[in-house]
Amino acid sequence: MTVDPESFVTVAQFTTLIEFDMARGLLESEGIECFSPEERFTGISGGLYTYAVTIRLQVRSRDEERARALLDQAESTFITPDEAPEEP
Repeated sequence: MTVDPESFVTVAQFTTLIEFDMARGLLESEGIECFSPEERFTGISGGLYTYAVTIRLQVRSRDEERARALLDQAESTFITPDEAPEEP
């Protein structure tokens, strides 16, 4: 079965607008068109995100591999509170 390179696929899911915006900004800065179908229904693009919903980040299928690699690379560079160095 051949995948249409113009169709959209989900490459990540988020529960916070901040995480979604960071990931979208990263992909867009690399020239990858992306969006969330939930933007139309939840008003998240206007900062009015008021109830719990999973926010899907979608890209064109032709960009899926590169998008996943960029997101994986970015995730591996985040420092969680458990990993942060202790203050002196």
